[in-house]
Amino acid sequence: MPTYFTKSLTVTLADGSKKRLKFRGKTEREAERKLEDARIKLANGLLVVNSRTTFADWVQEWQETYARPVMNTRNYAARTAMLANYFLPEIGNIRLCDLRTIHLQRCANAFSGMSKSQVNKARIVIGEVLRQAKANKLISDDLMSAVSWPQGYEKESRALNQEERERFLHAYPNHPFGLLFAVTYFCGLRPGEVRALTWRDVDFQQGIITVRNAVKCENEEIGAPKSRTGKRIVPLPQELAQQLMAHPKTGIFIFAGEDGKPISREKYNLSWREIMRLMYREAGLIRPTKEQKTASGMSDLPAYHLRHTYATRLVEKGVDIKTVQYLMGHSDISMTAKYYTHVTPLMLENARQKIESSPL
Repeated sequence: MPTYFTKSLTVTLADGSKKRLKFRGKTEREAERKLEDARIKLANGLLVVNSRTTFADWVQEWQETYARPVMNTRNYAARTAMLANYFLPEIGNIRLCDLRTIHLQRCANAFSGMSKSQVNKARIVIGEVLRQAKANKLISDDLMSAVSWPQGYEKESRALNQEERERFLHAYPNHPFGLLFAVTYFCGLRPGEVRALTWRDVDFQQGIITVRNAVKCENEEIGAPKSRTGKRIVPLPQELAQQLMAHPKTGIFIFAGEDGKPISREKYNLSWREIMRLMYREAGLIRPTKEQKTASGMSDLPAYHLRHTYATRLVEKGVDIKTVQYLMGHSDISMTAKYYTHVTPLMLENARQKIESSPL
């Protein structure tokens, strides 16, 4: 049997416990060399997780130990991207023992001019990473408490104006999945609800759509709608009903991919971008520049605005707020009330006519 020489090194782990590491070699010199390499790695925070570990190495440990096992794929990818894009380039090489509030403040400053949602996401992600670092006694101070974050701006949730509505109505029939977005425009369904729509959900005789299911954002599985009030019955306009009846029936789902499952999120987003190009073309912009898109007012026009448009159209037609709440599937009427603050020219004209017909 060959003889091995053994050298050992005792290290302190992140939880404060001790561990003896053993290094073997065919010669005493080889064992000594391995021990010396281990001491160098330990000093640089590379052998075990300790206060000398760099922020980048701790993030990797945090991702594998705390994030990946409990987060769905979408949330995990979003947090990984946030850290990789905004924090690791700035503080990745800094050791945890050297990390100070000023380093985090520089990261926070990079979010100036971004949306409130983006700022909050960044604050949550870095907070999770540092909270676990403190729990493992890798840092002693609450470094986040003195960081000043930008307030961020509120993303505008608006309805399409009259010109944008006309462009959409001209554009969607020219796209293979245009009818999918028309269902949101004419019936107010959420993206996940439209994607999960089956032929049995549509009653052409009674002119209604029954919303029963939705494709979940986090795992692409079909389940109940966003909230209990998401299950509802909405009117099916005759114009849309005729188009749906002419739509090819290739399976149980109305809008399915080649695999017969609901259209994927990627295909949904791609289809909307293609419809947007058709809308730009309606505006006379064949290959619009970024400046031209901004000038057109359509540069930031998510497909979800079609749902806002549905709510606004109901208000324009004089539908009461409780009915709008039901048709939108809102659990909180304050969410519905937001659409009553989006005053359109048609609303003003309707108000003017009512005032003139019956003076205050």
